[in-house]
Amino acid sequence: MSKKNLFIIIVFLLSSMAFGQKVPLWEKDLGEPIKDHNFINDGKYIFFTSNEYIWCYNASTGEEIWNKGIPDFEEKGISLLLGEMYLTNSDNKLQAYDAVTGKLLWEQEYKGIDQEDYRSMEFIKNNAVLRYDDNEVGIDLNNGNELFRMEVDYWGELVDLGTFNYVVLDKQNKMFVLEDSEKAVLFDITNGNRVFEAKDFDINSDLIKEKLPWFYKTAAGDFLLCVLDDGAVVVDVKNNKELARREFSIDGDINVLLPTAEGCAVMGSDKFVHFNFKTGEVKEFEFSVDDLRTLHTCKAGDKDLLIISMEDKIASIDLAGGKVLWVTKEDDPDFDGYAHRYLATDGNNIILTYVKATVFSADYGTYLYLMSIDGITGKVNYKIPAIAWKGALANFQRNIAKGITGLVSALANVATVGAASDATSNVTEVINNLMGYDNIGFEYQSFKYGKDNYIFYIGGSNSNSTSQPFWNPATREEPGEGFVSINYKTGKVNYQSYFPIAEDLNNLEIANLPPLSIDKNLAYAAGEERVVKFNLDTGEKFWELSVPDKFIRETTVIDDILYLKYGLQIFDVYLKEDEVEVKKNKDEDPYGFVAVDDATGKILWEKETTTDPVLLTPKFSINNYYSPESKLLFFADLENLYALKMGRDGGNYAWQINFDDAGIGEFDYEETYAIIEKLIGSVPRTSSTSTYIGGGWSWKTTRTTGGYSADAVSKFFDDASGADLFSTYESWGNYWGVSAKKCLRVLFGSDKIVVFGPEKIGLINSADGKIDWTKEWDFDNREVHYVPQVINSSIVYAMDGKLTLIDLLTGEEAYTTKISDKSKFFESPSKSNIFTLDDEEIAGYPLTTK
Repeated sequence: MSKKNLFIIIVFLLSSMAFGQKVPLWEKDLGEPIKDHNFINDGKYIFFTSNEYIWCYNASTGEEIWNKGIPDFEEKGISLLLGEMYLTNSDNKLQAYDAVTGKLLWEQEYKGIDQEDYRSMEFIKNNAVLRYDDNEVGIDLNNGNELFRMEVDYWGELVDLGTFNYVVLDKQNKMFVLEDSEKAVLFDITNGNRVFEAKDFDINSDLIKEKLPWFYKTAAGDFLLCVLDDGAVVVDVKNNKELARREFSIDGDINVLLPTAEGCAVMGSDKFVHFNFKTGEVKEFEFSVDDLRTLHTCKAGDKDLLIISMEDKIASIDLAGGKVLWVTKEDDPDFDGYAHRYLATDGNNIILTYVKATVFSADYGTYLYLMSIDGITGKVNYKIPAIAWKGALANFQRNIAKGITGLVSALANVATVGAASDATSNVTEVINNLMGYDNIGFEYQSFKYGKDNYIFYIGGSNSNSTSQPFWNPATREEPGEGFVSINYKTGKVNYQSYFPIAEDLNNLEIANLPPLSIDKNLAYAAGEERVVKFNLDTGEKFWELSVPDKFIRETTVIDDILYLKYGLQIFDVYLKEDEVEVKKNKDEDPYGFVAVDDATGKILWEKETTTDPVLLTPKFSINNYYSPESKLLFFADLENLYALKMGRDGGNYAWQINFDDAGIGEFDYEETYAIIEKLIGSVPRTSSTSTYIGGGWSWKTTRTTGGYSADAVSKFFDDASGADLFSTYESWGNYWGVSAKKCLRVLFGSDKIVVFGPEKIGLINSADGKIDWTKEWDFDNREVHYVPQVINSSIVYAMDGKLTLIDLLTGEEAYTTKISDKSKFFESPSKSNIFTLDDEEIAGYPLTTK
């Protein structure tokens, strides 16, 4: 044997030992482009479909369990995996296969039904309703037997407007359908019978246009309320009848549904109407929605109350009884403002904050009170001033937003699934925020403390004006920031402790101060170049610490030491066409940390840093990145990785690593994002051609080309679904989709730190800063197919047409293998394997190095 051949064999053996396992574990060319893939049987198998073709493979070994081509398959027909049953069609028949074994479970043909007319399906328990144009076929999923057939004339205009025209009520085995000619039909989907029909169900089009909920169904599905253009109607689903109907005008710009314990209230333009589902009673009371400031629902005694706060007036409504219990009188000095926030219920008493703001008056300013009102009688138990601000935000200055986004609509829909009281609370809170009256020019914190107390904390205005201070509300003198403690049962003031905290900070600075930190009876308040330790029991300051020229961002106590983080950098990161751009929005330097003796308020040490560790240390906080074992705090900037020694004798770096010196490479933030760009279409172009056909006549044809490609847009959405940033842009007549995912970064573990740098990947021992290993990689942020992840005890990534797995502890390469640039990636549910999908090719790779 020649030395050359011997050398080749040795190299081969060494590579095989390094790889330790065959890659890929398995690969298959299915011969058809894969449309869908699903894990079944708790992730043991992967089930693939491509129109008429079906495959089932063992996810770990790649063993083919079964495959089948469905003869005479209709592409428009059903092709759907339901759990481990696969429904498909063949020769105008419906077939069900066991997805694991491939066994044909049943086959049925339905007279007069063409599978090419299939539209959609709903299934409830073991029954399904299949839609074929105007026919609805109910089948038993156990055997495919036809249970019923019905003709439904769906109200198509509702779908065109952006909503739906049926509601499935699975707990009642029924389906509510809105048909053309504004007719409502209730179907029993066990037999297909029309068990209820009613006319004049003209669903409110304004609510639909604003993407607001237009119906409310109970959790049991036994009652359904629909909001109409001219009122509302309730259907008793269980007993198949119309329970109640009432005509009144609707303001379709705001959410109008308020679920209650007994039913649901609908907020009309000039009245509230309550529908009691238990009794069928409808009660209404006049009220103009334009006067509304805030709403609140609560229980007082045995009554379900709606508290309505208006300008200079409050009313209490017995929703179930449908009557006004009380309305405050005109010119009542106790009600010259409106209820701001509802804090608690104490028996029949409602505890709330009440705000009064005046602009053109000798008594100008904004006052905030703690107030207790009997919800049944309207008696004011007390009204105690807590906060006074020299500024005043008048009604005409407010951004009153009645339009509600789809997100708010989704919240309201979710709320209707839960308990009525929770649902109402969520919906009314949304309404309160949208009215614009939650903004009173400043923020305050209020929280229960001890048995019967509410504590207020005010640490600065969030108004754009920096010249409006807080006052002591009794004297109208400064200072007016600080703490107020009030017994919410009796109204007794425990203490009012006012002192300067953040009086000269602007609204952006106020918003970026750390939240009030509370530890048992201690509170730590940070403000303008100062920190205060406060006793919540006595209302006294333990100490006040001055930290000149430092903007405090965090306060946390560890082992009797108060740590402060100071300095602030805010960055706006966005995509401009296909480039990531970073712009500094706010810069409050210097940056660093201060350790303070918690008992005395004396500074133990300070450590200034070069930057604010926000770019490479995501969601940085001292608690998140502090190691109790080593007493080290870890963070990184674009140049270095640091381990700051904490404790009384801390303040120095236990170790520090320069990324460039370590060969990892210096970070350029814009390049830390992996950019994926896809052509998703072209600008539509219209061209005309004329063909002479004789006799002075010509035939003109017009042809339009371009537009978005549905397939390309779908692939772009796949990329964008997990991206940090995504956008689209037009260039030279083409549409491009761009997504950006954070790729280069520092990941902190309990005892190890992984750095994905521009030149190398590195593993660092967090205790001593020793580099366990570094590994070169040919990083290009435009060639990343799969952003590097730490999974199990491995690092996996795909870049420049290669998939790589690295042993996390040793840095040894378990494998590198070629893949297609077009591959999609997905992991097994157990995270033991990763799979690549490229058109018709599937391959499985291990995610462990063993």
